[in-house]
Amino acid sequence: FDLVVEGPGDAYLAISPLGRTGPRLTKNQASAIVLLLKFILTTYKPQGSIMPNERASELRRRRHRKAKLTNLKKKLEKASKSEKGIIAAKVRRLSPGAEQLLADWKIS
Repeated sequence: FDLVVEGPGDAYLAISPLGRTGPRLTKNQASAIVLLLKFILTTYKPQGSIMPNERASELRRRRHRKAKLTNLKKKLEKASKSEKGIIAAKVRRLSPGAEQLLADWKIS
């Protein structure tokens, strides 16, 4: 941002290299705007994009699914026969490749 002063009490805020934009401001108004914009741009750090792209969303879903499947596999080792059926239903609901996973884990 540039503060351009043409004469006494005559200033404007130049935002683009194409020249003046916006209405004419006094020197105090323009300098206040410049300071405010610099403060906002240097202190505001977004925590993440508002709408993540599809790849990022899918990777987050995969990680979450993998963590849940790991927990279910740990519970499976100590589970009774009825609990194994419940775990199998959860795996089927959670994962698109559930039947292959259940075959690998030796659950029907």
